[in-house]
Amino acid sequence: MSLRSDLRSAFRSLSATRGTTLLAVATLAVGLGASTAMFSAIQGILLRPLPYAEPGGIVRVTPRTAPGADQISWPNFEDLRSWTTSLEKVAGFSTSGMFVYGGEEPEQVRGVDATHDLFAVLGVQPLLGRPFTAEEDRAGGPAVMLISWEWWQRRFGGDESVIGRTVPVTVDGSRTRTIIGVMPRGFQFPIGPEPVDFYDPLEPWISEDDRTGRDSVWMDVVARLAPGRSASEADAELAAISTRLEQLDLAANRDLRLRAIPLRDEILGGTDRALWVLFAAVVVVLLIGCVNVANLLLGRAATRVREMAVRSALGASRARIVRQLLLESGMIGLAAGLAGLAIASAGIRLLLAIAPADIPRLDGVAIDWRVFLFGIGMAALTGIAFGLVPALTAASGNPGRSLSEGSRGTTEGRGRGRLREGLVVAEIALALLLLPAAGVLLRSFWNLGRVDVGFEPRNVMMLDLSLRSSKHESDEQVLEAAQQLRSALGSLPGVESVASARMLPFFQSNWVVDVTIEGKPEPEPGRGPVPAYVIVSPGYFSTMRIPLLRGRALSERDAAGAPLAAVVSESFARTWFTPGEDPVGRRLRLEAGLAEIVGVVADVREADVMREPMPALYVPLAQAVNRRVRMLVRTSPGSGLTEAALRGVVRELDPLQPIIEIRPLDEMRSEAFAARRLALALLLSLATLAFLLAAVGIYGVMSNSVTRRRAEIGVRMAFGARPSDILRLVLRRVFVMAALGGAIGLLGAAAGTRLIGRFLYGVTAADPLTFAAILVLLSLVALAAAWVPARRAARVDPIRAIRYE
Repeated sequence: MSLRSDLRSAFRSLSATRGTTLLAVATLAVGLGASTAMFSAIQGILLRPLPYAEPGGIVRVTPRTAPGADQISWPNFEDLRSWTTSLEKVAGFSTSGMFVYGGEEPEQVRGVDATHDLFAVLGVQPLLGRPFTAEEDRAGGPAVMLISWEWWQRRFGGDESVIGRTVPVTVDGSRTRTIIGVMPRGFQFPIGPEPVDFYDPLEPWISEDDRTGRDSVWMDVVARLAPGRSASEADAELAAISTRLEQLDLAANRDLRLRAIPLRDEILGGTDRALWVLFAAVVVVLLIGCVNVANLLLGRAATRVREMAVRSALGASRARIVRQLLLESGMIGLAAGLAGLAIASAGIRLLLAIAPADIPRLDGVAIDWRVFLFGIGMAALTGIAFGLVPALTAASGNPGRSLSEGSRGTTEGRGRGRLREGLVVAEIALALLLLPAAGVLLRSFWNLGRVDVGFEPRNVMMLDLSLRSSKHESDEQVLEAAQQLRSALGSLPGVESVASARMLPFFQSNWVVDVTIEGKPEPEPGRGPVPAYVIVSPGYFSTMRIPLLRGRALSERDAAGAPLAAVVSESFARTWFTPGEDPVGRRLRLEAGLAEIVGVVADVREADVMREPMPALYVPLAQAVNRRVRMLVRTSPGSGLTEAALRGVVRELDPLQPIIEIRPLDEMRSEAFAARRLALALLLSLATLAFLLAAVGIYGVMSNSVTRRRAEIGVRMAFGARPSDILRLVLRRVFVMAALGGAIGLLGAAAGTRLIGRFLYGVTAADPLTFAAILVLLSLVALAAAWVPARRAARVDPIRAIRYE
């Protein structure tokens, strides 16, 4: 019965001070909403188990050699599978894709070519049908595949009779794939931004060169640890296997160092650290909100001194008074928690809308029962946290002292005032944990944006396609089709130039080649040049605006049958030629023969601009024919060239030509910064919110202090204190609080910024300029927050103040 009475009393008390109550609820709701949204991201991305059986026992096997830092060759894979004892099962795979015909347009699907033991490694069985067998996973085996649940639903409508059905992968249906199974809903391997639509045997698609060459690195490896073995034990064994492989073929395996990395760590990369840093930032904002609300309730409690004293005098125990006040703070916390869940839901929708696609496992971010319990639990915990100090403070002391201290309502107890000021110091210190980190990240992002990437991506559209083999069988037909397409695209209004490339600058290191330089000493095995191998059409460098430094660019004269020509990048020339030595005119030994270096161009940077540019070798399309063509269409600014216009050109030349992708090139480059930009935006928002809350806290404490000390100020002015003296008195207290909070906060920030060191470029974690700017900002914010209460104090009429007292 007493609890019900206390609840009614708490509700009436909060209703009587609606403004304070709503401000407290709003302040806490923001912090609780942000923390709940971040927990949802952590739960969905980090804590949610991988969709495989006993995922803790699955590892990725990767080498440290570069290039090809994530992949190994087929012969090395076979030896690894034969020699290992710490890995129970080992599977190889490679991502692939194809076009399926039978509709209005060819449908592009992405897949994984894998060895037959992939599903045994992952511990997953098909929902329908069966996995492919060892007999099917061999050279000349039947063309079978398993499909994903999502593609099954999208293309086949969930029809269970799909098993045994064939799908055409050529226009005339001369080549088909037979569906032998459907994977469970939600299954995907590897986990990445792009969905995987099918899985098929790997060996039937391996070329002879890829099957026999140890220097041909193209496949990824995943394995399951043997029972009782750990990843570190597998790592030790793989070190010994690496040594054996190096001895077998020094040229291909020099410095090879195979490692076993837990699959979870491989998938998450650096995402886990970034998420925990952001979660810590959110918790800091929540703590500042709690401190602000505690200050609000302390100020409210100061006006209720007489009420608490009367309750105590009438026989209410301290426990009863504490319970009453905790009920009030608990109700505030509950209301804030419910509002926070609504804010979290909106925040998650916004996060999913703006987050880059390469953030792993983003599809699992949602408000489920775990997130709901976290939100409610945090609301209850914060309700107790911010209400406990005011409750204990209000319940402490004897009734007589409280009545004498609070009866006139004009002075605040010295201890209570110091407590409130101490809370403001804590607010400032907490806010300063975030601002330096946000500041150095902002400077880092600024530095990254100013890096010269070596080409101009603006006003360039990229059209990606693979010319159909059924229509363009010979190299001559491929070249003719590519030339026709360039000519047709170049005739569109607003088009300045058109060129093509096998690889875009963002991904040049995905295809490399071994070369030797004629006239130079034969390098040690495995020590020769291994540049990025880029096949380009005439006009590529001018279209991409890659500066030509020496010699000439590739042109129409570098045709099929003409002497082999090549252009090298500046880093290639710098690495493999001595200073002052001109590479132009020198010859390189390639697989196709001796190619003369006819020019040197500037370096281009890949998607990760923090890495040094990789040496590159450019060869003409006519002398290295490839069906994969990425057309690069440079337009005049404001031309308004649309995707539909580009697609129309292709359809006019070949209605059944599959189109892989059409995108603006600068949009693709921007994606390289998307995750970093999102983290920066979130951290800046949280730091700004933290500082605003701290400013509100300073204002609230000083405003309340001026009101509570009105009589004292009146007496000081009656004895001769000038308004400037009162102004200095109030501002001095603010700067003392700011100095204490700043000193504590900067010490914590100096340690905290080290956590984000790996995300910085061109700036140190303890950058003195950033820290100095934050201190100046702190001083300005503290001054702005205290200026209005200080001015009000300086204008107090001493006669009216004393009469009020």
